[in-house]
Amino acid sequence: FVCKECRGPISDSYFMGDGALMCGACHAARAPRCQQCALPITGKAVATGGQTFHEECFVCRDCSDRIEGSFHADEKGGIFCKRCYEARYPPSVCKGCKLKITGRFVEVDSRPFHPHCFVCACCRQPIQGSYLESEETPGYICEACQPKCEVCRESLAGRPSLRMESYRVHADCFRCCDCKSLIRRGHMQVSAGRYQCDSCHAFAWKAQEDLKAAQIVAREQRITRKNSMDYRLEWRPELVPCSRRALQDLGVPETRLPPGQLVLCHDAATGGVTCASAPRAVPDAAVNISYLAAGLRILQEFRREPRFSLDPKDKREPSGDLQVKRFIPPVLARTVLGEVLFQADYALKELCFQERIVPWLPLPNLFQETSENFCAARLWFVVRSAGVTRAADGVLVPHLEMGVDARRLTVTADGYTDAPYTDPNDPVALVAKVVTQYFHRVAEHLPAVAELMAVTKAMILARYLLESGCRLDEPVLRNFRLPSCPEGSDYAMEIPTLRKAHRAASVLDQDGQLVLRKQERSLHGGVDLGLPSKKVP
Repeated sequence: FVCKECRGPISDSYFMGDGALMCGACHAARAPRCQQCALPITGKAVATGGQTFHEECFVCRDCSDRIEGSFHADEKGGIFCKRCYEARYPPSVCKGCKLKITGRFVEVDSRPFHPHCFVCACCRQPIQGSYLESEETPGYICEACQPKCEVCRESLAGRPSLRMESYRVHADCFRCCDCKSLIRRGHMQVSAGRYQCDSCHAFAWKAQEDLKAAQIVAREQRITRKNSMDYRLEWRPELVPCSRRALQDLGVPETRLPPGQLVLCHDAATGGVTCASAPRAVPDAAVNISYLAAGLRILQEFRREPRFSLDPKDKREPSGDLQVKRFIPPVLARTVLGEVLFQADYALKELCFQERIVPWLPLPNLFQETSENFCAARLWFVVRSAGVTRAADGVLVPHLEMGVDARRLTVTADGYTDAPYTDPNDPVALVAKVVTQYFHRVAEHLPAVAELMAVTKAMILARYLLESGCRLDEPVLRNFRLPSCPEGSDYAMEIPTLRKAHRAASVLDQDGQLVLRKQERSLHGGVDLGLPSKKVP
């Protein structure tokens, strides 16, 4: 009574294999190994996909629960229970019946169907072979239901026909390859057997020109993004000057500096001005002392408010490659105050060009078609109204309303100069009107415009103090240095034009001929903080 394999006597349990006796050790050595625990399988087992498991080792890869019913395997050999497999690989939904697909399916144009749901739109039978997408009804057409003639696949007999190239078509089948309408007048051959009506040809021509324009705009946008980095075309909040530092520069000891935001208190009897912490109840009274001191100095030395414009470098070519920053007075160049004027103006241009998207702002299309082939314009930030209220405790509260004026650049002997718009429906005039209407919300959205309003408030207070006869320490004020931009002498006084022009093409029918007309616009800007009244009320 010996083992067939080792020829040793069998003293314990034994097994039958290939009609012969085997001892327990030899039987275990020849038994398959469990894929999960790597131990030999001598009893009941589960085999799937070339793998064998003990029944108790056949568990879900995710939840580790024993699998006793149906199961799924992924491409990597992982075994999952039905619940975990559907959680890991959510089943597709049939586009026909909207039910989950758990078995075989057909995928058409990235859309899955049950095989019995992918049916012909004509005969409603399941599609087995080739198919086409129907142009008249949603769905697909099986091979048996597909058209059978060159155009309509029907007999030419009994119906008027036309000869086109080397074949004939029904007169009512001679249709535009785009809009499918009957071609009754002029047409344009697109390719062999394909024709366009006049309207579709004009549309395609215009679309081709618009695509060229879009490619130009995309290229200019890439350049704009690069220029924004190279020329610092974004407002930098860290440039905002500190009021406490300004007071120290004006000679106020650090121990006497009030905390937080500051307001001005004016004693009308003595003409004296003091600074105090801004009360929370009157946030509009807060003023930047650095801007105020700069405003006082500018008004005393130059007898005018600041002004800035972004002009074409070549006055005779408004859509040229470069624009020049012009500051009045010139001392504002390379200062933080001048940078505020420039950045606010540049942000306005980006807004109007829709380089900055503000979903709630109903801006009209600045480049909608007009009767002109070319138009150059300028948008100015202006002060609509201004005033100062003196509270009972002497706190001065500035009030202002700002807006945007549109100007047309007209040709003169010296180049382009500003002129008022006479057409209120011109796109540039409409853009200026909308920005003015939503000015305060625009300022909340664009930090540079909000900082421009802070500068304007300081200028209003500065002019009010001078007109009210306040006492100024002129030597200290003359020695006050306007905060400068960190670039110093490297500050760029010329920048690339935001966009040379926006090109809009239209196709017109002139005396039966299609003519392509292109339009261009260029846009420039400026900031004028001059007050509308001779004296601040």
